[in-house]
Amino acid sequence: MWIIFWLLLCLTASTKGSDTSMYGEIHSPNYPHGYPNNVHQSWDISVPKGFKIHINFMHVDIEASPGCGKDYMKVADEDQDLFIICGRLLMPLGKIPSLTEIESPSNKITVTFHSDSSNEDSFTGFMAYYVAIDINECENSGKDICNHYCNNYYGGFRCGCHYGYFLQEDQTTCTASKQCPESVIPDSRMQPFLSKHLSKIIMNVTCLEGYEMYHNKARITAFSSECLENGTWTNSFHECKPVDCGPPEQVDNSVVVYLTESDVDTFGAKIQYMCEEPYYKMDGKADGIYHCAADIMWRNAKTGISLPTCIPVCGNVTNPPQPIQRIIKGEFAEEGNFPWQVYFEIPRAGGALIGEQWVLTSATVAEQDGLTMYIGTINVGREALKAATEIKPEKIFLHPSYNIVTEGERRYNYDNDIALIKLKDKVKMGYQISPICIPNEGEEFELLQGRMGFISGWGRTEKGYLSQRLRYAQIPVENMNTCKHHIFLNKNPETKKLVFTDNMFCGGLKGIDSCQGDNGGAYAFKSDDSTYFVGGIVSWGVECGSYGFYTKMKNYIEWINKTITENSHA
Repeated sequence: MWIIFWLLLCLTASTKGSDTSMYGEIHSPNYPHGYPNNVHQSWDISVPKGFKIHINFMHVDIEASPGCGKDYMKVADEDQDLFIICGRLLMPLGKIPSLTEIESPSNKITVTFHSDSSNEDSFTGFMAYYVAIDINECENSGKDICNHYCNNYYGGFRCGCHYGYFLQEDQTTCTASKQCPESVIPDSRMQPFLSKHLSKIIMNVTCLEGYEMYHNKARITAFSSECLENGTWTNSFHECKPVDCGPPEQVDNSVVVYLTESDVDTFGAKIQYMCEEPYYKMDGKADGIYHCAADIMWRNAKTGISLPTCIPVCGNVTNPPQPIQRIIKGEFAEEGNFPWQVYFEIPRAGGALIGEQWVLTSATVAEQDGLTMYIGTINVGREALKAATEIKPEKIFLHPSYNIVTEGERRYNYDNDIALIKLKDKVKMGYQISPICIPNEGEEFELLQGRMGFISGWGRTEKGYLSQRLRYAQIPVENMNTCKHHIFLNKNPETKKLVFTDNMFCGGLKGIDSCQGDNGGAYAFKSDDSTYFVGGIVSWGVECGSYGFYTKMKNYIEWINKTITENSHA
């Protein structure tokens, strides 16, 4: 009964063009009326494997022609034409027309109907029924497909064996000795190596690399197992479990992404450390991809167990400043315009963040006592500073060639006016806090006359008061002789004592300049890759609203890098 029920479930209505049901009907177009001219239609009929197709032509009325060259109905399997029909007969190829029933050699046939344009009389065409019939593989295979017993069933066959024999994996061969499986337990190996595992063989079992063996929750290294006559192994209750590397270590300023199953930390698991872009990037060439290794460690293909480092991206400005001129008469900056800007409350001055733990400023600022600094704000009013990030100095490095003057003495020489301040704590980067780049030696960092850069600060305005909101301007680099000439127009004899060196350059326009309170801030320029670098440090000037003089950064790159390298881990 179950076979009949299954067959009824498989039955579907026949469809024109193709059919995959267990039975059906096909007929020519317009049947039982006359078929039209110029028709070429095919029906692909298939039944499940283990069956063949029996097709019975109940009606054939097709225009007769020699060799069925005009109108015809053809039956073919995948390899050859089986029959061609025309007239009122069924005609096997090369045989006398006599049959009206056809059995296919396989489970697929194609029926094709064709008519040309020459019909003068009306022909009704054909109508046929087909049904899937079982193939008896045990009788019709042409060879002994089973070396013991062959049992045919509806749609297939199964081999059987004599008592004491066992059917092998090929499902046709019977052998007298039953083999044990290739492994005793999953994820293990056996020694010695044998191609077959027959009864009474004893094997030593260990886990594969990256797996640990447990029995009753206790870790063991190996066990012995014997192949029994029934094809099973003894001691198969042991387990090989993947080693567990545990949760990956956290890396500052990064997130961990699981490349395999989420939160799975066992052997073969893969993770990737992703730095918090766009403010951090991965140091070096490591890809940040680690896998749980057999030694229970997270390992990288290049760096081993060493964790990656996420370093700040310098010169990254998410809200670039607009090229508006003025700082004297200044324009207000917006949040994110100058994320490297450091505010010195004591003394009133500026600086630039150049790393997680380093501030660049002038030596005339850094040499003073009681430095109080903030970052991450454009407003330095009392209430606004409560929301800013206070940064505290750990160590101050004045340039070794900077000339310190005695208290009360007037300074005329600002040569080597540069300093580095190491902070006690690393600064977290983000939209409002991000370092500016230190220039390299390339041509793109040359500050030729006319090159435009940004100056910014909370210094005095044209009205003489200190600004509480960050102001900025875009000014050009100027020829040093032009700046000297402008200063010497001043009749004050004190200007004759000023010292000019190759460690300085000047910039500005008439009425556009830095002023008191801007000292130590960065003169920032845009590089070819649209990042910003500090080309100079606000150093000194004779009067506000005129040309200003800046410490030339390119002359101090080696000193800066050396100082930071030698003191970063101190």
